[in-house]
Order: sequence, then structure tokens, then C-alpha cells
Amino acid sequence: MRGILCGFLLAFVLLASASGASAQTYESSRGLYGGMTISLGWNKWASEAETDSDTMTGFSFMAGYRFSPWFGGDVEFTWVGGGNFSTSVNRGNRSGSASLLSVGLAGKLYPFVRISEKMPEWLQPYVTFGIGSGIAEQAPSGSQVFGSESQSVFLARFGVGAELMLTQNWGALVDVSYYASTSGALEGIATFKLGGIFRF
Repeated sequence: MRGILCGFLLAFVLLASASGASAQTYESSRGLYGGMTISLGWNKWASEAETDSDTMTGFSFMAGYRFSPWFGGDVEFTWVGGGNFSTSVNRGNRSGSASLLSVGLAGKLYPFVRISEKMPEWLQPYVTFGIGSGIAEQAPSGSQVFGSESQSVFLARFGVGAELMLTQNWGALVDVSYYASTSGALEGIATFKLGGIFRF
């Protein structure tokens, strides 16, 4: 999976380099946009002892608005799941599968606008921050009900990423974020997202 993601990322960079002359600039980036990514997740479940979990996979959708070359914001829907977990607690060992469904609002700050003349404008790094809510689910092994142990969670998102604009409208999106939680069940989740973005 990691090799496939690296291959996609390399292909996006090469395509963006080849089409850089016609790609979107910071000034022409204002307006509506939408995107979709595939996502990998690594979670930290709160427990009385150590918890081991596998890599989760999923997807995300977003829709937003770029208000200026410096700042934008979007609404994001993310789901990651399929990560098996095992926990050792006082009541004995437990294992099962885990997933997270979240919806949130996020702002994006593009800090390199001022030095854009020194770097290609088709590459637009950003810092993101936001808040949201979600449902963290654990389904113990042997359970016949998906999400038989679920809890609503409040999430605070912090991340970095980059938009690689291939044309005036189409581009690639790479994002690494951490979703911190105040829940008693979920301490947080880190995600890596790779996908596409379209500017209207």
C-alpha cells in the first residue's frame, strides 16, 4: 500500500512539473473547491494498559471556499476503519475492530504566498486547523453488531499539507493531520490523505 501511494504521489509531482506553465496561481485560486482522498489512519485508544492497533483505511470528502491567496476553509467528512485492535486490561484481554467517522470545519492558511516568486505556484503548501465531532466505534471480536461499542467524540484537528495544481481547475492533494479527542475512549488519530482537488 505504501509503495502504491508513493507511486501516485510521484506521478502527481511529475505531471504538475510538466504542466506548471498553465497551472493555477495563488491569485487565481479564489473560489469554490471540492476534493476526495483515500485515507490511512493510526489511532490511539485510551485504556488501562497498552493498546495495539493496525493501520486503518478509508476515504474523505471535502467542499470549501478559498477566500484569498492566504486563507481558505472547508467542511470535511472522513471515515477510516478496519483497524484491528488488542488491549490488555484488568478484566482480561480484548480484541476487535475499530473505526472513526467524523465531520468537521477546518481553516487553511497558506504561509508561502509572500515568497511565491521564489517557488513554483502550482505547489501550494498549507497549515490546517479545525474542530468537529464524530463517532468512535469498537466492535469486539465475536460481536454480531457492528459498532457495538461506540461513543460520540469531540475532535480538534491540526495538520499540514499541499495542493499540487496540475491545471487551472484540477490538482492533487496531500495531507497529514492529527485529530485530538477529549473522549474517554479515543485519545486521538493521525491520518495520511492522498487524492484530488477541483476548483470551480
